[in-house]
Amino acid sequence: MFSDLKIKLLAGLLILFLFSIFGAIAFVQLLKSASRAGENSQSANVKIIQGMGLKEIADELYSKKVIKSKIIFEIYSFLSDKSKIFKPGNYELDFNQSVPKIVEILTVGPREISAVITPGMTLKEIDDYLSSLRIVKKGSLANFDISQLKGKYLFLTKAFSLEGFLFPDTYNFFSDSDPQAVIEKILDNFKTKVSQYPESLLFLNGGGNMNWLILASILEKEIIDAKERQIAGGILEKRIKEGMPLQVDASIIYARCEGRFVNCPLLAGSDFETDSRYNTYKYLGLPLSPISNPGLDAISAALHPIKSDYWYYLSDPKTKKTIFSKTLEEHNKNRVKYLTK
Repeated sequence: MFSDLKIKLLAGLLILFLFSIFGAIAFVQLLKSASRAGENSQSANVKIIQGMGLKEIADELYSKKVIKSKIIFEIYSFLSDKSKIFKPGNYELDFNQSVPKIVEILTVGPREISAVITPGMTLKEIDDYLSSLRIVKKGSLANFDISQLKGKYLFLTKAFSLEGFLFPDTYNFFSDSDPQAVIEKILDNFKTKVSQYPESLLFLNGGGNMNWLILASILEKEIIDAKERQIAGGILEKRIKEGMPLQVDASIIYARCEGRFVNCPLLAGSDFETDSRYNTYKYLGLPLSPISNPGLDAISAALHPIKSDYWYYLSDPKTKKTIFSKTLEEHNKNRVKYLTK
């Protein structure tokens, strides 16, 4: 009798065990069928807003075609005890990710995007770059109204755009970020990095002028070597004092291609006659505003120019070395030597 009962009990346990195994296998299959894993490598941008419930999140994923079954997603999220710790934010979710992987991603939170703003990039080029990474919408930086930031950032008092203030560095952002939050993060870095130079403190606190920043933006685009930038900075300052035109090609390129250097055609003779305040052949003094966003080397050169006997300079197209001249005659000879094909 006892032996028969024992056998029945063991048989019952075996049946329950088999049911659990088959149930687990079945649930795994359901999880696979609930996702689009293995179908393709497409992706969708999914936005999880603070306060969204599990059903709303499932609706969002389903509407973006990231999952095929809302109910299976909800069951797995609930049983894994992760449905209440999903983090809000913007996610780029692949169609070939499984439901458990999607749940894991939503639990960890949105992935930050690393963006490298290189010295010399212009406002519009940075706008193009960050929008290509889906950090901001195209045009949101280039067309940003900076008047709403002038109370917080006193150094913007005399500025009419962000050009010159988007400090080159490596930044981490989330996709579909608020443009103002992105701008403020960069401006905070600008203030921190530039404040190491005592000569800049008056400007950073809303005083003085931004001529040094405009000069730095020119040196960034015209010259590579740090020491040569300081010498060129001294030349340009001397020419301004003497009422001589700066004759800077980079400022004309900036005007020629409306704030971009990338893919801008070579200057033609007619470009030097352009009626623009950025035409430093036609108008005396510095351009109206910075023509790029300079890095620390160019900023340091603009703040610490070196006096010399030179009045002219040009860049050797082959070596990128700067060739300095003391007289116009010497400069014209160098033009023939280095710039004539």
